Amino acid sequence: MSIEVRSVGFRFPGGRGVADVSFTVAPGEIVCLLGPNGSGKSTTLRLLLGLIRGHGDVLIDGVPAHQQPLGERLGSIVDDGGLDRSWTVRHYLRLVRIARRAPRATVEEVILDQGLSDMATSRIGALSLGQTQRVAFAGATLGTPGTLVLDEPLNGIDAHAVPMVLGRIREFAAAGGAVLITSHHLAHLQRLVDRVLVLQDGRLIADSPIGELLSSSVMSHVLVECDEPAELAGELRRSGADEVTIRSSNELVVRGVTRRTVGEAACRRRLVVTRLDEMTPTLEDVYLAMTGPIAAPDEHREIRIEGGRR
Repeated sequence: MSIEVRSVGFRFPGGRGVADVSFTVAPGEIVCLLGPNGSGKSTTLRLLLGLIRGHGDVLIDGVPAHQQPLGERLGSIVDDGGLDRSWTVRHYLRLVRIARRAPRATVEEVILDQGLSDMATSRIGALSLGQTQRVAFAGATLGTPGTLVLDEPLNGIDAHAVPMVLGRIREFAAAGGAVLITSHHLAHLQRLVDRVLVLQDGRLIADSPIGELLSSSVMSHVLVECDEPAELAGELRRSGADEVTIRSSNELVVRGVTRRTVGEAACRRRLVVTRLDEMTPTLEDVYLAMTGPIAAPDEHREIRIEGGRR
């Protein structure tokens, strides 16, 4: 199942909201939606889920979302959880099973599969935030829906349970499901997602495969140590490097060429290279550079953030 969002928009009184947001999530794809607080992430998800109505179109598997029973085909976690605190975990999952028209056995299967046996008879109001999120995630995946929309699914989850949740998301996508996820846990997202969407001030400012986003960042560079940095710098400029910075008596920072190009340039000049590292920024590095002012760097991060905002 796929998600297609076409020029959706919504404005709250006072002007906040989203405008002209468009993106797709293909079957088998995991896409993360990032943005500062107030950028429109939750509004976008609520428009997608039909919790609020604005302008534009949302298609689920090619069919307008408002024309189909999404509860049967789409699993979700929204920011307020939507769980009645008086329900037990098992009762909640039974209600989801009925709404999704799944077999009776799926309730006990998901309880066992996601390690919820010790809390199955507990009331949701007695659970911690992380436990409640695990229950919400179990409900979202129960009955094998075709699409998952997950708003902060890792919120408060114990570190030991995080790999299980991430593993289930990967398995879901590997089976052909489409996943849209938001999270502040960017290190986990970097290892999980295929594509990155970034919202700022209600508008989409980036939509890119994660590999391309990181490798094309201005923070991407090659760090070189050699015996004659000035000589190597000249050769690299002639080889088409975008930027060459001599950082010390034996160290260079090079942008716009690969590590192989640097090595070949050093070989041509018969220079001794003692270090040659391709430095790719993290998702957090790139996201912060795109969406906000960069804090004053320390000496270890000086070169990595040189160049400022995209």
